[in-house]
Amino acid sequence: MTFQATDTGAHGDTRNTDAPYWHDGRLVSMTVGASGAIDVQCELYPTDQAQARVPVTLSCLGVTSMTCSLDFLALLDHARAGNIINGRLETRPRRAVLKLFFADGYLDVRARTIIVGTSEKQ
Repeated sequence: MTFQATDTGAHGDTRNTDAPYWHDGRLVSMTVGASGAIDVQCELYPTDQAQARVPVTLSCLGVTSMTCSLDFLALLDHARAGNIINGRLETRPRRAVLKLFFADGYLDVRARTIIVGTSEKQ
């Protein structure tokens, strides 16, 4: 699967190259490991024209910081329509940033690397 690129940074650096289309995605689960790894399981549309979401795993490795605030009732209320409002994935040498904005919440992860994986057949 190839995700669409979404924006370019203020200094000309490419952000979200192969990034998922975040809007109307669905958070499925999040696992935080004491070893400095975070896995975020979600379902996302590959493009803004796609008819179905596909399972996507965001594996954050070498996590240096995480900030998260979630309203679980809002996540449940918006799960069917999509509880992910928007997101941003920036990857640079030796540093990656994942920002997800939910229905009444957010997740900000700083890590050594973030791997985007999907189980959809190409």
